[in-house]
Amino acid sequence: MDINNLKLSEELLTNLYPSVLIQDAFAPSKLAQSPKKTSKNYLGNNSRHILICCRFGQAAFIPDADLEFLTSILGACKLSLGDVAILNLHGKEPAEAAVLIRELLPETVLLFGIHTNEIDLPVRFPMFQRQSLQNRLYLAAPPLEDIKNSKDLKQQLWGALRLIFKI
Repeated sequence: MDINNLKLSEELLTNLYPSVLIQDAFAPSKLAQSPKKTSKNYLGNNSRHILICCRFGQAAFIPDADLEFLTSILGACKLSLGDVAILNLHGKEPAEAAVLIRELLPETVLLFGIHTNEIDLPVRFPMFQRQSLQNRLYLAAPPLEDIKNSKDLKQQLWGALRLIFKI
């Protein structure tokens, strides 16, 4: 068999050329239909399905000082960064934030400085009170920086976290 009469199977061609080489003007784009590879948009391993939502414009996830404070809170709850997912909602629209949250499949959601309407939830939660909604447990709290600078807010947060994580 010479090279001019070489026959390639459909499977082999698909493996050799995974994207379209020549686009038919009337055919739908296969590139547009291919699934997008998304980068990990949260910090942590999410092994215990605990989601921490916050908003920081100056950091990809959370500034170092706030991460250090949050890590100490997690340690007191017998948790680590491996147990949680930290999601920075800065610049996210409510619908986009809601999709990101659903994709992470959290059982517990801690909202630090995030109002429920910012994650497309139809209700408001009082600060430091556990709330169940859509098979998830929510806790709303002020921003981490405010908690870090207030003994009273720290005590309220600790009381709520003790109930949630049974410590």
